[in-house]
Amino acid sequence: MRLNWQQLACFRAIMACGTTTAAAEMLNLSQPSISSRLSNLEHQLGFDLFVREKGRLIPTAEAHHFHTVALQTLDSLDRAADVAQEIRNGRLGYLTIVSYPGVAMQFLPQVLGEFLENRPAVRVKLQSRSSREIRELFPVNWFDIGISELPVDDTVVDVTPLSFECVMALHPDHPLASEAVLTPALLDGQAFVSVFHEHSTYRQLAEAFAGAGKEWRVILETEYFEAACSAAMRGVGVAVLDPVTARMHAGADIVIRPFLPAIRYGIGILLPKNRQPSLLAQQFFDLLKGRLAPFSQ
Repeated sequence: MRLNWQQLACFRAIMACGTTTAAAEMLNLSQPSISSRLSNLEHQLGFDLFVREKGRLIPTAEAHHFHTVALQTLDSLDRAADVAQEIRNGRLGYLTIVSYPGVAMQFLPQVLGEFLENRPAVRVKLQSRSSREIRELFPVNWFDIGISELPVDDTVVDVTPLSFECVMALHPDHPLASEAVLTPALLDGQAFVSVFHEHSTYRQLAEAFAGAGKEWRVILETEYFEAACSAAMRGVGVAVLDPVTARMHAGADIVIRPFLPAIRYGIGILLPKNRQPSLLAQQFFDLLKGRLAPFSQ
């Protein structure tokens, strides 16, 4: 026996209205269509659901028993339809995001706050890992979206690259804080805070100072831009920052200035290569890409 939801909906409407005419109006169907569905349902069930009495349909004892199950089934179908709509609208689901700390600490929570504002049934797991760890873990395929510094092996993930131009951060009392643009000539011999020498920006800065014949005096190396920014805020030295970190900390305790020649820094938004992103993941990807776009050049 295979029943369908149209038959059950028809039965529910007749139980509520008492006549096929009223049930047809409720369901926006013709009266013959309602009668046909009722007849087919009774045939499949093998027992009568109604008896006619003075133009009305009176439920049988069997109908009352079956009504409870029919309502439960229709409620389940309605719930399934609601869930499907919530999933389709990106308002239900689970999202796993892994990111390097530079955007995981402040920027991503801001974007996630915006994303989750009208999605109370969505849960997100945000993990912060170094870009090296992210690149090693990507083939395991346990994330929905990743954000990593480049380069990334695009044979195991789909990469949307973004290129940033780095800036310099200084304490407001630094003697160069009033300069509109910083250069190797101006920073000659100044105390400097940089990310580790393995980082792409380290090499670029070393080449920029060497090309200008100026001294690049690094007194502190950190693993992340976030720590370099904190050092600059405390007057340790001039720090190189990506523009996202700089924007998150711009204010009274720090001065942000451009640097020439330009120091480039690349990150990528990553999606698993061997499976289609969920609707929820695609919606967050679009929002994230849009929020990072103003920093990219």
